[in-house]
Amino acid sequence: PSKGGRYRPPGFSLEAPSVPREAKSRDPERQSVTRKRFDHLHVEISVALGVHISRFALWLALHEAGHDPEHLSRQAAIAFCGAPLQSFLAERAQRLSLRDRRRVEKAVSRYDPSHPTPAEVMARF
Repeated sequence: PSKGGRYRPPGFSLEAPSVPREAKSRDPERQSVTRKRFDHLHVEISVALGVHISRFALWLALHEAGHDPEHLSRQAAIAFCGAPLQSFLAERAQRLSLRDRRRVEKAVSRYDPSHPTPAEVMARF
């Protein structure tokens, strides 16, 4: 019999599991400024489409376009919002209107990763 009179399968523990290193590195407070720019680009595209797009697929598309997602600059993010974004979405049978594409480009160009977004501020509560 186990402690407390209940059966617990082998390997079961009441202790809280430790947080893996990967999860710790995804803490928004610790993210690099340029990585936040990639995350913002991902969110803006997903919101404009109304569906969640794959982060990994976007990561690969940025690499194919000659940009480094880990160190994404404002100019590189804006450049991706043109033809590379259209071809990325076409491969996934998705399409953004010219108006939506311009809105994404505008949001990406105005984004300053050194200042928290309202969503990041609310996430801290």
